[in-house]
Amino acid sequence: MSLYVDTDGRGRLVTSRPTVYPLATAVEDRIALTYVTREWYPDGEDLDAGYQARTRLSITDRHGERVWQSFRKDEYTPRFTWDGRDPAGNVLPAGDYVAVLKTSDQVGNKHEESMPLTISDQQLEQKTWTTTIPAAQVRMYTPFFDGCNSCEDLVPPVPSDRFEGGLSFRPDDLSAASYMGIPIPFPAAPVDTYRVSAFGGPTTPGSTDVGLLFATGGEARTPVGDGTTTVPWGPVRVDGPPFLPTGTQPVPLYFRSDQREDIYATHMSYDIASFTVDYRYYAPVG
Repeated sequence: MSLYVDTDGRGRLVTSRPTVYPLATAVEDRIALTYVTREWYPDGEDLDAGYQARTRLSITDRHGERVWQSFRKDEYTPRFTWDGRDPAGNVLPAGDYVAVLKTSDQVGNKHEESMPLTISDQQLEQKTWTTTIPAAQVRMYTPFFDGCNSCEDLVPPVPSDRFEGGLSFRPDDLSAASYMGIPIPFPAAPVDTYRVSAFGGPTTPGSTDVGLLFATGGEARTPVGDGTTTVPWGPVRVDGPPFLPTGTQPVPLYFRSDQREDIYATHMSYDIASFTVDYRYYAPVG
């Protein structure tokens, strides 16, 4: 018999936008900081895997003086938010700061991570970034289904015969579906919002088959025939997958085509040509 003792508590600190704007009047700005272990996986939190017994996040100024701190206990994924203020709610001076995270896991492994942060005294203004991506180029991911039996039993999409670069969702006894995440060309922030549109049509032109598009803002059923479907604005996701563990893809979406509600034995098949994302974010004025 061999005994293995884990003495490696390494992980990484993932942040959203590393600059915070506490004086901004357009939005109550804040940043998110999350610690993920080296072998982090989405369902670890619900399976009691690798809990961090005690985690402290400190913010220090350029002199090394601590200006803010927060603690978490017995969390698999310790999450923090900071708005550039001290514990009394006073705005801290603009300049360079450092986030220092110290954590200890269930077996006593200690680890420390640090990351530079910036407080800016600039004002922010809302902007909108838009991109359209062929459906087949959107990245897919597998979420955690939180104990839902058979939720992961899905038929993946296949290349579309109708739309070049598109995806075809063709269910059989299972729903045809895909979970997807879209990156953005700049750091995300918890205050950002987005909406998703999908253009497509039934796999067989002229049929009445439809599909469902989901994002954090809600869900929307596609129109009968070819057309565009848009989900309302919703918050970006910077505290879970697909943003974690890499710190990318804050824009999740999900598309599904399955059985008709009125005729159980008949399946609906739908093709998506492209997805369009409108992304609202805040940038320094000027």
